[in-house]
Parts: sequence; structure tokens; C-alpha cells
Amino acid sequence: MYLDESLHHIFKSLPSLPFSKLLRAPAASRTQARKAFFKAGRLPTFSYPKTQTIDLKNFQSQARTVRHRLEQDPSLAIIKQLYLNKLTELEKRATLIAAAAHGDDHAVSALSLELYGQPDKNLEAYETEFSERLERARSGEVHYHDKTINALEFKKLLEQALKHYRVDSWQVKLSFRKRLLCSHDSKVVSVVLRVPKKLSISRERARRLIAHEIEVHTLRRLNGTNSPLHILKRGLAVYSKTEKGLALYHQHRNDINRKHLPGFWDAWASSLMYVSGFAATYERLFKAQFESRQTQGEEDARKQAKQTAWNLCVRASRGISKPGAPGIGYFRDHIYRHGYIEVAAAVKKSGADTILPQLFVGKVGLANLSTLRKLNLKPGRLPDDISQDIIPKKRT
Repeated sequence: MYLDESLHHIFKSLPSLPFSKLLRAPAASRTQARKAFFKAGRLPTFSYPKTQTIDLKNFQSQARTVRHRLEQDPSLAIIKQLYLNKLTELEKRATLIAAAAHGDDHAVSALSLELYGQPDKNLEAYETEFSERLERARSGEVHYHDKTINALEFKKLLEQALKHYRVDSWQVKLSFRKRLLCSHDSKVVSVVLRVPKKLSISRERARRLIAHEIEVHTLRRLNGTNSPLHILKRGLAVYSKTEKGLALYHQHRNDINRKHLPGFWDAWASSLMYVSGFAATYERLFKAQFESRQTQGEEDARKQAKQTAWNLCVRASRGISKPGAPGIGYFRDHIYRHGYIEVAAAVKKSGADTILPQLFVGKVGLANLSTLRKLNLKPGRLPDDISQDIIPKKRT
């Protein structure tokens, strides 16, 4: 029996708000901007036509109605507050989308900071870390794995992991996309994992992806579905930083050779964009990527460095029409690293046996735990480290 049945019913009346999709510039817009940037040195401009296809005024009107109905609902106040907090977050997202639709880059930047927090402004620390990473690579301390698993093989591994956790309604499909994508509707259980057809990755990378995608993202959603609260499947307010950080924590917790925190490039890109602006961010990331790839002995190091640096800059400019000046950007991707730091600190303080069962109760954030403890929910199922079993490490 669900404790939030009536609240969930009210919340479902909200129109869909495909946040990430609305803030993604069309491929043609990105291609045109890329050519102008590389050939003529012109700062890019991006358009977001999908923001014009959603009735934001209607969403905001419906949100006000939902808020009133939630406040009047006789459900337990502590659970009601979880829904009200989530609604506030969605309203802020809708405001950000409206700002992107009107090309208000300052508002988009400010709202992204409100939603995800401020990136680290200490660029010197990133420079030091990069130098240390480069030195480790040059000394041979870092081992670069051969690519040994293709898309079809990885698809079968994902299906094997899903079968282990008895996730029968999810599908794994091959896709023409360049990145692994998890497509889902927050209102249903079915999810599609799309694997790039040209995927070619190392065994270690495959192991980490399964730990990340299946043993954290999938398992937390499954636990939320089986919990007494509908909203734990959808995700509480401010859960995303913990979600990303926990995924990195789990995929790297067995890596005894790790010397640096994960999420380096995304966090560095966010910080550079915040402090230095688009052009300076691209130049620094390109130079660093080129040095790194040369050290790894890549044949097309320059080409790959240009593409990776550009992609990092575009990700840090989502929803922005005219990126350029410092402080203009979509400052989200630092949450992977900062979320990892927060999860690791919580585990160190309270112990893994205490904190992890609480985090795996569903899609919750560290900031939600004090509230959830008052509800005495059953701990969530923890990962079985199935990634270590289906892709065992080769003996040396």
C-alpha cells in the first residue's frame, strides 16, 4: 500500500516537462555553430526551438493548481512536504526553460546555479590535478585498456545485469546515437537503454558502465517502485547530485589504484565556463585534451581533442543562446564530482552499512535523509556487484 496515493494522483495531473530535451540545441544548430567557431573564430549561437513547442504558461498555471490541491490534501504533512518541494523544483525548471525560450542567458545561468549549485572557482586546483594526471600517464603508472567489447556484446551484458535484478520491463536496443542513453518516462516503469551501434570499449569501461547505469540508476528506480512512496520512483527534489555522485562512488569503490576523484573533465569545464567564458574554456580544454591524448599515443589526438573540448563546452552551454562571457553557462555537470565528494564524506562519517541502505531506498538525495528517517522506511536493496561477476577482471 502506498502512503502517498492521493498526493501522487494530484501530481500526475501536471503536464509533462521534458527538461533536458528542451535545452538541447538541434544538431543542425550545433554543426553550424561549430563550423563558424573553428573556421572564423566566431563565438557560437544556439537556438532551442523545442522550447517553443511547450505551453509553459499552462504548465505554470497547472502547477499553481496542483500546489493548492497538495496543500489541501489530508495526507501526512511530512510526505506532503516532499511533493511540495518537488513541485518547487519543477517550477524553477519551467522558469529556466522560459528564459531559454526568450534568449535570456543571464537568467538561465542564474537559475542553473540555483538548481545545481556553484562550480568550484579554484582553477589552480584543476591545473595542479591535470599536471599530476599527465605525469602519472607519462611515467606509465596509468594503464590504458585495449578496446575489447563491441556494441552487441555490451548489449548482452546489460541484459544479463537487468535479468539478475529481475527488471523484465526494461529493454536494451542498439542506436545510432554516439552516447549510451537511458530513455524513460517518469510516470511509467518501462525504460529503454540505447547502446551506440559503433560502441567499442574496454572491459574496465564496460564494468564501470554497468555498475553506474544498472547497479545505481536502475536499482534505485526499482527500489523506489517497490517502496511505499510513489515519489521515490520519480525522484525527490535535489536528488540529482546524489544520484550522479552515488553512481560514481559505486563504480569506483573497488578501484584501489585511483589517485584522483572522478568527474574531472565535466567539473573542470563547468568551472572554466563560470570563471573564464566560452572561448578561453575551449582553448584550455583543447590544449589539455591534446596533451593527454598524445601521452596515450592516440593517432588522431588533435582531432579527438578538438571534438571532446567542443562537446564539453556545448554541454556547459545548454539553454544558452550566446555563450561567451564569464558566468554565462549551464552549470550542471560539476554535480558528478561534487556529488561523489558528498557521498564519500557521508559514508566516511556514518559508515557504508548505515548510509547506503538509506540512499538505495529510491531516488533520494542526501538532503532528504533526515526527513525520510522519520518515516521508518524499509532499507533499499543494495547492489550485488554483478558487474564484477559478468565481466571478471583478467588474471595477469
